[in-house]
Amino acid sequence: MIHAVQLVLLLLLLSVSLLAAVAKKLQTPYPIVLVIAGLLLGFVPSMPRVELEPDIVFLVVLPLLLYAAAWSLPGAISLATS
Repeated sequence: MIHAVQLVLLLLLLSVSLLAAVAKKLQTPYPIVLVIAGLLLGFVPSMPRVELEPDIVFLVVLPLLLYAAAWSLPGAISLATS
Protein backbone atom coordinates (compact mmCIF):
# COMPACT_ATOMS: atom_id res chain seq x y z
CA MET A 1 0.00 0.00 0.00
CA ILE A 2 1.33 3.43 -0.95
CA HIS A 3 1.50 5.95 1.87
CA ALA A 4 0.27 9.50 1.43
CA VAL A 5 3.75 11.03 1.40
CA GLN A 6 4.99 8.56 -1.21
CA LEU A 7 1.96 9.30 -3.36
CA VAL A 8 2.55 13.04 -3.08
CA LEU A 9 6.22 12.64 -4.04
CA LEU A 10 5.26 10.51 -7.04
CA LEU A 11 2.71 13.11 -8.15
CA LEU A 12 5.27 15.88 -7.69
CA LEU A 13 7.76 13.98 -9.85
CA LEU A 14 5.16 13.57 -12.58
CA SER A 15 4.15 17.21 -12.35
CA VAL A 16 7.80 18.32 -12.65
CA SER A 17 8.08 16.32 -15.86
CA LEU A 18 4.93 17.89 -17.25
CA LEU A 19 5.93 21.39 -16.17
CA ALA A 20 9.34 20.99 -17.81
CA ALA A 21 7.59 20.11 -21.06
CA VAL A 22 5.28 23.12 -20.70
CA ALA A 23 8.27 25.38 -20.00
CA LYS A 24 10.02 24.11 -23.11
CA LYS A 25 6.92 24.72 -25.20
CA LEU A 26 6.58 28.26 -23.78
CA GLN A 27 10.33 28.84 -24.24
CA THR A 28 10.64 29.79 -20.57
CA PRO A 29 13.39 28.56 -18.23
CA TYR A 30 11.94 25.62 -16.35
CA PRO A 31 13.10 26.70 -12.87
CA ILE A 32 10.83 29.75 -13.18
CA VAL A 33 7.87 27.56 -14.11
CA LEU A 34 8.68 25.17 -11.25
CA VAL A 35 8.83 27.99 -8.72
CA ILE A 36 5.51 29.43 -9.87
CA ALA A 37 3.89 25.98 -9.78
CA GLY A 38 5.35 25.34 -6.33
CA LEU A 39 3.93 28.60 -5.05
CA LEU A 40 0.52 27.72 -6.43
CA LEU A 41 0.73 24.19 -5.03
CA GLY A 42 1.48 25.60 -1.60
CA PHE A 43 -1.99 27.09 -1.45
CA VAL A 44 -3.79 23.75 -1.94
CA PRO A 45 -5.31 23.02 1.49
CA SER A 46 -5.63 19.23 1.15
CA MET A 47 -1.95 18.55 0.41
CA PRO A 48 -0.12 16.69 3.17
CA ARG A 49 2.79 18.53 4.70
CA VAL A 50 6.20 17.44 3.40
CA GLU A 51 9.12 18.83 5.35
CA LEU A 52 12.66 18.96 4.02
CA GLU A 53 15.80 19.74 5.91
CA PRO A 54 17.26 23.09 4.75
CA ASP A 55 20.71 21.51 4.43
CA ILE A 56 19.41 19.02 1.88
CA VAL A 57 17.78 21.76 -0.17
CA PHE A 58 20.85 24.02 -0.15
CA LEU A 59 23.44 21.28 -0.70
CA VAL A 60 21.63 18.93 -3.10
CA VAL A 61 18.56 20.42 -4.78
CA LEU A 62 19.56 24.04 -5.35
CA PRO A 63 23.00 23.41 -6.92
CA LEU A 64 21.50 20.92 -9.37
CA LEU A 65 18.78 23.37 -10.40
CA LEU A 66 21.25 26.22 -10.81
CA TYR A 67 23.67 24.08 -12.81
CA ALA A 68 20.96 22.88 -15.17
CA ALA A 69 19.53 26.38 -15.54
CA ALA A 70 22.96 27.82 -16.30
CA TRP A 71 23.31 25.55 -19.33
CA SER A 72 19.94 26.67 -20.66
CA LEU A 73 20.92 30.34 -20.67
CA PRO A 74 21.28 31.88 -24.14
CA GLY A 75 24.89 32.94 -23.58
CA ALA A 76 26.02 29.69 -21.95
CA ILE A 77 27.38 28.20 -25.16
CA SER A 78 29.40 31.25 -26.11
CA LEU A 79 30.85 31.48 -22.59
CA ALA A 80 31.81 27.82 -22.59
CA THR A 81 33.57 28.00 -25.96
CA SER A 82 35.51 31.21 -25.41
